Amino acid sequence: LSDLAVVKIDAQGLTTLPWADSDKVRIAEWVLAIGNPFSFNQTVTLGIVSAVGRQGAQLGAYGQMIQTDAAINPGNSGGALVNARGELVGINTMIYSRTGGSEGLGFAIPANTAQRIMKELIANGAVNWGTLLDVEYGDQAINTRVARQYGITAESLVMVFGLSTSSPAYRAGLRADDFILKIGRAH
Repeated sequence: LSDLAVVKIDAQGLTTLPWADSDKVRIAEWVLAIGNPFSFNQTVTLGIVSAVGRQGAQLGAYGQMIQTDAAINPGNSGGALVNARGELVGINTMIYSRTGGSEGLGFAIPANTAQRIMKELIANGAVNWGTLLDVEYGDQAINTRVARQYGITAESLVMVFGLSTSSPAYRAGLRADDFILKIGRAH
């Protein structure tokens, strides 16, 4: 669901890109999208962060995305979204487009989410996505501003990605993009 993978490279002396705290990314911050659009290797485009914590039906199971107007096209997926300090703020993931080309609506998985997914992939070989009674769910980082707004103290929550309309959870009012804060036994 995250469209991320970990690749081990047996090499010495490689320099890694520093990770930014993606919770500190600000709207209108300058970013560079690096990728391989249409097989044009090492392409870099410039833009700004248009929104943080973006989610919605258009993004499907993805939530809390960084939106940018830096040109992202097919082939940019998996490339770096880098801030002016040369830090990785996100992983370019998708575009929203009527034509299939860049229309200024590019999305990146925030660096903090990517780090959590990377650690889980290394530790377990898979990310703990799953289903429970026809409910698709997974761990989702929460934007610190949103968390404060709702009084949430956890760093991540369980997010509902989708569910069957015939499931008990749906009949009880659970919907896609809901966050599950607590599970208890019904009496």
